[in-house]
Amino acid sequence: MKSAFGGFGVALRHPKVLVWCGAAFVLYALVMVAVLYAAASWDERFVQAVMWERGPAWWQSALYEVARAGLYVLWWIVALLASFTAALPLMAPLFAFVAEATEVAFYGYPAQETTFMELAKEIGKGVLRSLVLVAVNIIAAGFIWLLGSLLGLLFPPLGTVVAIVLGGGWAALWYGVLGMNYTFENSHTSLGKQMQVPQRILPLLLGYGTVAHLMSYIPPLVPFIVVSATVLVCRLEVHGHAELKLRAAAKAQRTGDA
Repeated sequence: MKSAFGGFGVALRHPKVLVWCGAAFVLYALVMVAVLYAAASWDERFVQAVMWERGPAWWQSALYEVARAGLYVLWWIVALLASFTAALPLMAPLFAFVAEATEVAFYGYPAQETTFMELAKEIGKGVLRSLVLVAVNIIAAGFIWLLGSLLGLLFPPLGTVVAIVLGGGWAALWYGVLGMNYTFENSHTSLGKQMQVPQRILPLLLGYGTVAHLMSYIPPLVPFIVVSATVLVCRLEVHGHAELKLRAAAKAQRTGDA
């Protein structure tokens, strides 16, 4: 859990990392504001379209108001999830730069000199991989919610426990995988190789992801999640628990030159 806070020190010691974090936060905030503004423009229309006519009896009126309030709450929960879902793939290019600057700060030298075309290709692949990870998260979270609801019908406490334990564990794991994804993508590491890492360091990743999940609710802290995840990947690579393809090639070349 301590590793989730490592990004702050790295960013403060390296101005380039801090500048990229600032740029990422600005874009993240703009995307979320745009989606939430659209949600605010449509919430009343959504509620009016779903609601029925208010009945004459007091209990009908009370039921109407409760349902109306519930629909507003549902709308804004979906809006917040939508803003987060829309922001992450759009943030992939800037998060890739944040991860690259952090990796260079950690090792002291870049893994390779990258041309503009190679950079554009990697950014495109990063956006696609982010979309895949977001889709996986939505599907898994929906399955856990459905499982908890079904078990709750049979035995409510069991449904609650399953939803909290599995839901919290999955969210922590997913934030860990997502945070490290940008460093793996920059180093041309396949998604299959990347998915082998959680199997080796599951307790560590759950601890990191738990803190990262909580940090994600504060928009200015979101870029620092990527910084700390990158530092975590670099430390794992140094100790042989993660593979960074380009970094390994750069090390071999430097050793050969020496």
